[in-house]
Amino acid sequence: MKKFNTILLIILLCVGVIFSQKYSFENQKEVFQTLEDNPLFVPNAEKIQKFTFGFDNLITNLIWLKTVQYIGGNARSGNYELLYEYLDSVTDLDPEFYMPYFIAQLLLPEIQQADKAILISEKGLKNLPERWEVPYYMGYIYYYYLEDYEKGAEKYWQASKMPGVLSSATRMAINLTSKNKKHLLALEMWINAYEEEKNPQIKELIAKKIRREENFVELEHAVQKYYENYGLLPENLNELIRLGFITEIPKDPIESHKEYQLEEGLIFLR
Repeated sequence: MKKFNTILLIILLCVGVIFSQKYSFENQKEVFQTLEDNPLFVPNAEKIQKFTFGFDNLITNLIWLKTVQYIGGNARSGNYELLYEYLDSVTDLDPEFYMPYFIAQLLLPEIQQADKAILISEKGLKNLPERWEVPYYMGYIYYYYLEDYEKGAEKYWQASKMPGVLSSATRMAINLTSKNKKHLLALEMWINAYEEEKNPQIKELIAKKIRREENFVELEHAVQKYYENYGLLPENLNELIRLGFITEIPKDPIESHKEYQLEEGLIFLR
């Protein structure tokens, strides 16, 4: 009788597993179909985790693929309205996958969502405590986009104590007391990052950051030389071209629809 009860229990367990797998599979098919039919639909990570039944990586890879397609498909327009939602879902589904954190830190600030980049970065600090890149680029976001130099220095100091960190981390923390060095500091940081980076895709993105900061530094230097020569500020960037301080107004390598502009002696990208 005892043996019969054991066999019966095993049968019931098997039936339960088969039923759960069928239910899970049906729900997975539904997610796949929804993503296929609605490219802008961003599934909720918490709901997905309830029925993945061992297929977490498969679902995560699909949503990550959709994220990459979303980024590429909107590169020209710069319309990344749902980017945070995509990256938030992926980092919830696979907390130890580094690339979405890096993309969040790189792109979200560009679309005036630096605060959301910080939110995802905070998850990165918790889930990837060994990755120096997370606090390092948080420092960049705080000082460059949010102009919070104290927070920026704090994150650079945090990164500077971690194994393998770029040598510029300590210098960035020390130099953040000077706001006027914003683009020079950024240029130094990105050059250092480019030299140390091994991933060719990340290296390509960093190269664009370098070119952007070079543009800022070049234009700021031209404005300074103009002021030294004439004792006043140029009215616009075309004035710098006319008098030979620059040959052309550079194009931004990241957001081609934006233009460099001069206002009261300062260079902006709008």
